[in-house]
Amino acid sequence: MSQSSFPTYVILFFCMSIVLSAAVSTQPANGQSSVSDSRPPEVVVLNTIEENAGFGMELHRVSIRGVARDSAGKPISAATVYVASQNSRSPGGFENLRGQTTSDEAGRYELNDVQLLVNRTRPNPLPEPAEGGFVVFGVADGYGITWSKEHRYRPEERQQAIKQQDAPIDETVPAFYRNEPMVVDLDFDLPATLQGQITDDFGQPIAGATVSLGLIRNWRNLDGGGMSSCRYVGKVEEVRPVPFGAIRSLPAELRETTTDADGRYRFDQLRRDTTYLGLISPGPLFDAYQFSLSTQEKRPSKSRLVCTGYDGTLDREFETPRDVNVVVVDRKNKQPVSDAIVTAYHKRKIRHVGSRGRTDANGETKLRLPPSEQEDDYELCVEPSSTEPLLLESFRFTVPKKGHSIDVPVKLQHAAIVQIRCVDADSGDPVSGVRFEYETDTHSTPQTVSSQSVYVDHPVTNDQGMLTAYLPPGRRRFIALDDSAGVERSQSVSLDHDTGLRGELVELVAGETTKVQFEIPPVLDDSSSWPIRKSVFPKEYAEKWDLQGRLMRNARVKVSVRSTRTSGKKLDAKKMLETFRNLDPYQVPNVEAIFNDTFDAKLHQTPMVITVDGSKKREDTYSVDIGSKLPRLDSDGNVRPTRTMVSNGFEFVSVSGFNNQVDVNEASKSRHHISSLHDLCRWPLIRRIRPGQTPPEDELPQPNIIDLGDRVAFEMELERGGGKMVFRQVCDKKTGFIFEFAVGPTFDDLADVRFYFAPTEQSNGLILPGMEVSWKLRDNKIQHYELHLIDEVKLLDAITPETFAVAIPAGSMIVDYRGISNDPQQPRQRPEQVIVKSDVTDTVAYLQRTSPPLKRTESKIKYGQKAPDLEIASWVGAGGDTEAPDLSGKVVLIDFWGIHCGPCVGQLPEVRKAATYFADKPLLLLGLHDSHTTTEELRAFAEKEGLTFQLAIDKPASERGWFGETMRAYGIRGIPSSAVIDQEGNVVFVGSFKESLFKVEELLP
Repeated sequence: MSQSSFPTYVILFFCMSIVLSAAVSTQPANGQSSVSDSRPPEVVVLNTIEENAGFGMELHRVSIRGVARDSAGKPISAATVYVASQNSRSPGGFENLRGQTTSDEAGRYELNDVQLLVNRTRPNPLPEPAEGGFVVFGVADGYGITWSKEHRYRPEERQQAIKQQDAPIDETVPAFYRNEPMVVDLDFDLPATLQGQITDDFGQPIAGATVSLGLIRNWRNLDGGGMSSCRYVGKVEEVRPVPFGAIRSLPAELRETTTDADGRYRFDQLRRDTTYLGLISPGPLFDAYQFSLSTQEKRPSKSRLVCTGYDGTLDREFETPRDVNVVVVDRKNKQPVSDAIVTAYHKRKIRHVGSRGRTDANGETKLRLPPSEQEDDYELCVEPSSTEPLLLESFRFTVPKKGHSIDVPVKLQHAAIVQIRCVDADSGDPVSGVRFEYETDTHSTPQTVSSQSVYVDHPVTNDQGMLTAYLPPGRRRFIALDDSAGVERSQSVSLDHDTGLRGELVELVAGETTKVQFEIPPVLDDSSSWPIRKSVFPKEYAEKWDLQGRLMRNARVKVSVRSTRTSGKKLDAKKMLETFRNLDPYQVPNVEAIFNDTFDAKLHQTPMVITVDGSKKREDTYSVDIGSKLPRLDSDGNVRPTRTMVSNGFEFVSVSGFNNQVDVNEASKSRHHISSLHDLCRWPLIRRIRPGQTPPEDELPQPNIIDLGDRVAFEMELERGGGKMVFRQVCDKKTGFIFEFAVGPTFDDLADVRFYFAPTEQSNGLILPGMEVSWKLRDNKIQHYELHLIDEVKLLDAITPETFAVAIPAGSMIVDYRGISNDPQQPRQRPEQVIVKSDVTDTVAYLQRTSPPLKRTESKIKYGQKAPDLEIASWVGAGGDTEAPDLSGKVVLIDFWGIHCGPCVGQLPEVRKAATYFADKPLLLLGLHDSHTTTEELRAFAEKEGLTFQLAIDKPASERGWFGETMRAYGIRGIPSSAVIDQEGNVVFVGSFKESLFKVEELLP
């Protein structure tokens, strides 16, 4: 597959959307379902708890009925009634809208044979009933949309024990049990209406502007599922709000509209006394207006809601983006600089469109930016091409409100060109694989040498011992280090920052070339000349494997594959082994037909591109985006991967294209696996005898050699760990290519099996397969299998700085884990988070330029040591202030929270459930509120939410930047969070509430 055809190839995979076979139940307009000869099954198991990491999913056939009526109790006929599943987990591509019908003249409706999604959860550690949430909602002419409370269906018979266990968990969510009538009535009211006009700051109407209510686009991730908030709050504040969690299933025309040619819009069927999350977006070039709307007649106290009442108007004026004409020239010779990337970053607002451009042959590009709200609230960053000896330039500027355009000239400074040469101190031969850091004459903190100023690429000296870099001018001291994370070299250097060779300070001059030479201490001889240790395999095969292994470890290659990684529990292990062992190993088999005909299984393949340069690895996955009909494109029109993982040997970067989260960590700390050539083929590492090393004299077991014509099989039985293990390897006689590798307790019970097909020799002599398939067994069942079909192998002559750089779109959230300790005896620290306001060319370089990793202070909390004192401003119970509880001999579970923290309030059902579950145990559950509340406010909230466990308010913190003094002592930088104190008063855990429950369960008798 050529690179130019790859996007088309990916689009074909995206267009193959996966839709569950369980269709939406659509029923006739007489309020009853039609009689059908083919009813859906009573239960359809989608996933079991065992095969889906502790979360089972099922479809259960149910019937729901009720009456649609108005506020006076009169029936409403011809109302359209819907039912939608509402669960915390659902399969990919699942249609939450499960059925619809219309009410009859008496207002009655029936939804029969609806397949509701039911979740089953492994206790962890609190028991969870199997249940499926659902919401019934309706639309009728002349009325506002309406919805019921969330209900739950539990597919067991109602028993007294279950009733007693479940009732206290969440009384606000009624549950129906198996064989019980499921009756949900709908109450309609007159509609609220909203209209308005959208104009620009020149008084012109804006046509085609989108106005959304209840469900809006997430401006951080325009391709995501959006954000939703829609709650019926009633006419008085004391009414418990009824959220409409199924608003995504509401017909789009009832929650979103666009402006006409005059910039006007209108909604006619909003629900009265309801709050909506709203968004008005004239287009991607404008700053969207996000707000919270209330259709109440009276504005609630202490509210920032836009209150429009039952018949409201909401107009909005938007500032038109201005033309920002950027001209980039070379500062020295005033010549235009082409192919430079120009990006404008706003201080606060995300810019998806108009904030990025690339200069043409005249050094010009045009940006489209809304006017500044404050002076210098934009930063302009100009990144020259990596081949140009120019330095990156950035500065702040203002887009004025007056006028339609602004000219911004940019002059790029020439870099100092540094050529570093490394030679062996004795022989004078060039030394490869040496990287460098540098210090300045004013700052001793070492900085990484990159080959240019835009990307962080960690270059090393090449086979000629040379490294060229473009650096800022000034006095620099270079420090030679070995490429400890780099590719295997024929030579090895042992240098780190403390022992590295430190050069003299040299003056780097802009536009001039400075040559620096390092004499490296003698290195070890080429390890390929060391004798091969005795092996159970014939030497001729060991030498072939050794040659191929070295070619693979030093390869620079890009491989396009189609990958399958999934559970194989429904596959027959013996049939898998027999099937693949009997195929022609020199041809790529038709695996789609094999899985379909032999195993009655569909093969879902995911396009993937693997790029490798020694230890530098990149994996771009183009998964099928079930929620989108077309693949996502970046700002240059290229298909965006749905997941990218990159390790340059020093930093690890992972990007999720679904939610635009970017995780950054030290490569040595990352636990993620990035695919490489080792996942596609097997070339064993051959052990050699190092100089001065005495080889062992032990007799080695001899394999059973089986002649298979052009191939040969090696089989043997080994003693391992007090037991026996068998080993089988099948190789090509001519090349040594390994077709099969398998190990296990017996030859009839092979637990780890790998097959490789269709070997092809590349132009550099490296042999790679056309397909790989492997699986692992547990309890005689296939746990999972992997399959890789190789479509194209492209050897790379050179690696550019962009190859292992990770570009990310505007709105991406960078979560920086660098510098966080992995000490298991300390609480896990929260990583730094940064949301980028425009597209970023290289994530690591962006962080290095704007947010260098902090030197994190060591946590004061040590597990097993005495817990910090509770600094409490007031103890709060159901009736008001209480005395401090007796903690002696009890396990204490602290929930750090606040009523103005959305995630904290969202976690309260779990906290209430834990309080009920552990009620008869020697445990105190303490809800420690931050210091920013009063006893009256907290008590009122507790009564409204039914919080019966012990509450308290933290004392104000003695230092700024903390939620309270106790939270400061525990190092709590973000809430919700939790801590566990054992019976002896020692802190044993700080972290999430769910994880704290496991620790509590360990401590309680």
